Amino acid sequence: MNKKKKEVRRKFSFLITVLAGASVSHIFRQLKNHSLDYKYAIRVVLTVIVGCILEPFRWWEEIRWKRKIRKTKISESPVFIIGFWRSGTTLLHSLLCQVPGVTYITTYQTVFPNLLLSHSWWFKPVIGRFWPTHRPFDEVKLGLDLPQEEEIALANLQDISFYNFLYFPKDFEKFYEKELFIKNTGLEKVERWKSEYLKMIKKAMLNLDGGRFISKSPSNMARISLILEMFPDAKFIFIYRDPYKAVESFYRFFHEVLIAVQVQQSGDILSRNRLTRLYADMIRQYNLEKNKIDPQNLVEIKFEDFSKNPLEGLREIYTQFKLTGYDEALPYFKSYLEEVSGFTQTRYEITPETIDGINRFAGDIVKKYGYTERDPG
Repeated sequence: MNKKKKEVRRKFSFLITVLAGASVSHIFRQLKNHSLDYKYAIRVVLTVIVGCILEPFRWWEEIRWKRKIRKTKISESPVFIIGFWRSGTTLLHSLLCQVPGVTYITTYQTVFPNLLLSHSWWFKPVIGRFWPTHRPFDEVKLGLDLPQEEEIALANLQDISFYNFLYFPKDFEKFYEKELFIKNTGLEKVERWKSEYLKMIKKAMLNLDGGRFISKSPSNMARISLILEMFPDAKFIFIYRDPYKAVESFYRFFHEVLIAVQVQQSGDILSRNRLTRLYADMIRQYNLEKNKIDPQNLVEIKFEDFSKNPLEGLREIYTQFKLTGYDEALPYFKSYLEEVSGFTQTRYEITPETIDGINRFAGDIVKKYGYTERDPG
């Protein structure tokens, strides 16, 4: 009688930071521009060593694929999934990426965007032996070939990425202004961000031999204008959730992620109060800029409704965007939903601090999206 193969589980921890997937010059530039805590010296040194080892392979990929990437055309308007962290973006993204023929950023490309097309055949199995199998806090599966958001890939390709705060949490406010909302950021850096974004998408298309790009990045809530400059006909899906739950879950989730990647102590910088204000600012920025999106290219989804009937939500998306192939995609959607049917959301208490912060900084947002204001007690 065949025994069921035991599931391999590896803890969410890293000896190096994922900056190891960047160029050596980029690694040193980031380390030079931010202070380091001695507690994380080994993590930093190992990151530099791995980056130096991988540098020749990065050069080869650049030379080997430069012309092919340049000739690749993004002919179908991309779909950008946006919404505050912990609001259902991962579920929605994973579902839309089940359909054969679409393009997405894989976890491997997210961490090693410069080693995707020439070296993944040998390097990915090596990394896979050490890679965490599940995310912290919510136990969502992590696999190097699974869909992933692109913000860390962008952090490894150029200077602008809000996720740089994961390595350098003391500098959160700098990243908040210059790399999330991209204020007081030089034009040259912004143009480089656009260029690397386009190149990253093209590499993903070549990697998966895919067509329409499906993006997931909460940070893009603050960058709608820039995305429309690159893709005037871009399609956006905004998914939102009970603000109290989203912020509390965000706080708990990212503090667990920080432990695995930071090279600075965070102190009390990333308090619930601060992250509540981040939530309010991002939702307001989205509402400020969403009128720039062609109405037929925007779908807004309430997570609580979507989670109850995801197939109907997906049908709405296909209908609104006039996408073909829903019936053909349906078996893939159903298969994935069956696969994750045993998943249960992590239970947690919403603290009075979070409730008070939401009421003070985002009370209008609570009402706008039809939720009930809570009493901190």
